[in-house]
Formats: sequence, structure tokens, C-alpha cells
Amino acid sequence: MNAPNAIPRLFWLICPRLLRKFNCSRESLVELFEQLPAQVRNEAVLLYRDKVSSPDAVYQELRWFSQNLNNSKRHLMTYGRPEWVLELGLAGLHCPDGVPLAPQRKLLGPEPLLGCSRHAATFRGDEQEQGANYVFVSPIHPPVSKVQDGPQLTTNRLQKMSLRSTIPLVGLGGVTPENAASVLSSGAHGLAFMGAPLMLGEPSKVLLDFAAKL
Repeated sequence: MNAPNAIPRLFWLICPRLLRKFNCSRESLVELFEQLPAQVRNEAVLLYRDKVSSPDAVYQELRWFSQNLNNSKRHLMTYGRPEWVLELGLAGLHCPDGVPLAPQRKLLGPEPLLGCSRHAATFRGDEQEQGANYVFVSPIHPPVSKVQDGPQLTTNRLQKMSLRSTIPLVGLGGVTPENAASVLSSGAHGLAFMGAPLMLGEPSKVLLDFAAKL
């Protein structure tokens, strides 16, 4: 799983708060994803992120997605607990900045993906040694769905970070189909986004536009 071509290139961060805001049910989200062309789905993963609900509630939502999303072992990841990944047969776990990676990798074992988030001040370049398969670096641009809470990374800084990293970097923060090409040309292996598919128009079209930039 450490080979770059095993890492998804499109990460859609699924936030229940945003789904509710745009009246997008989990059923319609799964239907939307399943109706994407196979070549787009093959590049994509849904990364479930809920910072508000209780762990039990998050687990139950993940359980629903794992039972209703085809091939969830490839297309569904989560923030949270490594045991959820193993119990539900998910593709992997993503850790927020500051979470120690080595213990998570030990609990996950070698196969599931393990990703982590880093910012300009916290990126070290040794994340692979700690067990990570890829790194989210952010914010590349001002976020689409929230107020920016840290200094912008810029594509120039992303390029320098990509030269230091031994694993794929994924650009996050204000990534849209319009600026995706500049993120990729600056060294990112892939694109991560939260609000763009819901806020920029027809979600399926936005996802297709993202895929066309790869």
C-alpha cells in the first residue's frame, strides 16, 4: 500500500454538518458516488469526518456507510479510531495534526492506509518513518467551507515540501476544479476537498471536473 499509485488521488471529506446544510442525505451521497464513471470512482475515496458527534454516533454512521457503499474497503476512510477501520473493513484511517502516528500504525497493521494532516509549521518530511502512507498539507488556498484559521501554505511552499517528502502529498484547503491544476503541478499527488462539490454547483459535475484535472 506504500506505492504512490495505491493512494487515492481524490479525497472528499464528508462532514455531516455540511450535508445537513445542503440537504444532502447519506443515501443521496452514496447514490451520487456510485453513479460516477468507474474511472473517477477508482481515483476517489470518501473520508468521513465528524468532530461533533459522540464516538458511538460516528461509529454507527460509519457502519451504515460501510454496509451501503460498494467496495468500502477501497472507497471509505475515516477520522477517529483504528479499531473502526478493522471492524468495518474500511480503506484506512486519517489522523489530525498532532496525533502520534506510530501507535495508530501498530494497531492498524500493515495493510490499511494511514494518512495525516500537516501545516507549514508542522510538516517534518519523516511521516513515512512514523507509518503514514500520505500527508494532507493545508491550507493551499483560503478554505471554501470555513474561515481560514492558519497561514496559507501557497503552491510555492507545497513544491518545496514535495521535494522533502518520501510519500505522496495531497493538497487541501480551498481546492476547486479551477485551481486544481496548479496544486498538482506544484507537486501534489492528489486533491482533498470538503465543501466544493456541495457549494460550487452540481456535485457530480464538480467531481468530474476534479477528475479531469488528474
